[in-house]
Amino acid sequence: MTYVLDETPFEFEFKENGEIIKASMTNKPVEKKPGYITTDTPKKPGNVTTPKTGDDSNTMAAIISIICLVSVAGILLTRKSRKKDEED
Repeated sequence: MTYVLDETPFEFEFKENGEIIKASMTNKPVEKKPGYITTDTPKKPGNVTTPKTGDDSNTMAAIISIICLVSVAGILLTRKSRKKDEED
């Protein structure tokens, strides 16, 4: 829940006789206006949605990495195969 900060000063004093003094202050909750969006209500796990603010996936980087790995593996296998043919 969202609250409005109460900036009213509260006075209190410390006693020297070891007495424990408690002071409590509360803030008022913000009244929700129609169309006002907050994130203060917990959602069910797995049901949380967030606004899309940009592309956070690395799909292109993953594809390029896979292509590079397959290419390097192909080059290494080709060289190994050629060396075997030359030795025979």
